[in-house]
Amino acid sequence: MVNDEILSREASLIYQNVFGFEPVEGDLTKWFGIINDKTHRPVGVTISLPNNFPSASPDVKLQEGIMHPNISKGKFVTRSIARWKTSYHIHQIIREVRQVISSSAIQFGSSQVPKVTAATADNTLNNQLSMLKQQLNSKQQEFETVQSQSIDQSMMNNTLTELTEDALVDIQNDLFALEDAYDRADLNGIEFSKKFLALQKRYFMIEKTK
Repeated sequence: MVNDEILSREASLIYQNVFGFEPVEGDLTKWFGIINDKTHRPVGVTISLPNNFPSASPDVKLQEGIMHPNISKGKFVTRSIARWKTSYHIHQIIREVRQVISSSAIQFGSSQVPKVTAATADNTLNNQLSMLKQQLNSKQQEFETVQSQSIDQSMMNNTLTELTEDALVDIQNDLFALEDAYDRADLNGIEFSKKFLALQKRYFMIEKTK
């Protein structure tokens, strides 16, 4: 069973960083969303968290019948999932899945393209906006509390460490996306090298601040 604190943190990060995904029937271990492919056709995506998350990576599945080179044994595998680390988060996986799908012309095979009505899309966004408003109110209360209290140095250090780790993971995801773009021949060797070196430089500069 995934720890409630971990589930709450992951849900908060998802609502803050990505749109179009929500828990299935309120279950924070299972998320569903719609991502449009390169030809603007919607693709249903389900992300499930195993009981030993974050020690184990989440399972990502596309709707039945879809054919894609990233699908292995029924699961959609990205570079982040293949190289999973406990410091990774679900919102980062969603962003990577969106990057891969949005740059692909999905083959639906015998499956049907999911029908997404405007009402369904609005409902998902409204749910997320509601959650974001609650989080903003909570942050405001925290800020007001901090203003009236002295900030413990160890708390500040912990916050800075978390921000640094998230920044490093984001750069790693950018590197994975860059590798995918090169594999698809969207970039030539020179463009790839320039962007790769720039990201590596950022990574090492942030690493030195730890």
